[in-house]
Amino acid sequence: MYLVYSICLDCIEITHDLIVAVISILLLLILSYIFLYIIKARSMLSSWMKQLESSSLNLSIRVLAKSKSKEDIINAIAESVHEVSAYLYKYIENNDNDISRFIDVKIDNEQFDILIDRDNVEEKRFKDVLKEYGSIIVRVVVGVADRGKIDEFYNRLVAYNRITGNRIVLALLVAERVEAEAKVSVRHKAIGSLLLIEQSTE
Repeated sequence: MYLVYSICLDCIEITHDLIVAVISILLLLILSYIFLYIIKARSMLSSWMKQLESSSLNLSIRVLAKSKSKEDIINAIAESVHEVSAYLYKYIENNDNDISRFIDVKIDNEQFDILIDRDNVEEKRFKDVLKEYGSIIVRVVVGVADRGKIDEFYNRLVAYNRITGNRIVLALLVAERVEAEAKVSVRHKAIGSLLLIEQSTE
């Protein structure tokens, strides 16, 4: 009788342990699914936020730049990129509105229509801001920007990063029209955003 009672207790304990193990595994699977869902949702929200910021910046520069002139584009950047606005305006003001140092800048064998980076300013606070924020580079294309011109600009950005070690937070290609099939995605870790802006020549 005692032996039968002992065997029954052992069966109950085994069954109990088995139920606990199954419930634990199920809870672990559910928690893993929830965790992966949260990570996926955060990644999706981050992607949407980046697209919204890029679209907003694209529209802002198109509206504020009265033309494709480099001076107008720099002024539009000063008004649109809030992280550097105050420092860029102050720098321009302190240099008698001279923005020539940001135009047609040559780095080794590469020339950039507009380049705003930490190596191109002397004022310490502005230099520190650009070091933390990153560089801004613009190419102005006459006429239509096709895939070849965009790829060429992209290669220049990669070369700039290789030469200077500076991260590019914002790259703009401004053209009268951008071919639909010419869209390109950023594939380099040192380039934050590459925006294609259609702007009239007037």
